[in-house]
Amino acid sequence: TALLLQLLEPLATSKSLLDIGGGIGVIQHELYRSGLHRSMQVDGASAYIKVSREESRRRGHENRCEYRHGDFVDLAAEDVDIKADLVSLDRVICCYPGMEELLGAAADRASRVVGLVFPRDGRLFQIIERVGNLFVRFFDPDYRMYIHSAKDVEDLMRNRGFSRKALRKTVAWQVHLYERVAH
Repeated sequence: TALLLQLLEPLATSKSLLDIGGGIGVIQHELYRSGLHRSMQVDGASAYIKVSREESRRRGHENRCEYRHGDFVDLAAEDVDIKADLVSLDRVICCYPGMEELLGAAADRASRVVGLVFPRDGRLFQIIERVGNLFVRFFDPDYRMYIHSAKDVEDLMRNRGFSRKALRKTVAWQVHLYERVAH
């Protein structure tokens, strides 16, 4: 999250943000410090939205925040007006069964930039995915982790009119920043 914020902060001044799977709203709350104009947060968990809304109120920018509860793919199909300059997906595509639909819909809603964080790929992480999914199934049978190929993500974004501008990696995560290619 910190690496994604470092990449987005210089771009946030007077811009709009669509934070997909925004959780408690860390991305939007921090980007308001960098001059973000307005934001929309979409999350499938109403409890996260409640906490994020309370934090917006506490920080004094609730009048510039919009919240939508639900599956972003479904919401985007229903509402073509969901758009923003910047779109963020921080550790979201790794928990969603249809990466292509989710990331494609996100890219279609971004006028300038898409930033995303997802697990690194490769043999070790594929093993971790299998073992992790086996273990987690006992606690939450509905949850599943997905390891996506960075090449698949890159190809999808290029086909949607974006070029990768930054890539950062940690031991477990990769952070990609894509910018829409001007025609």
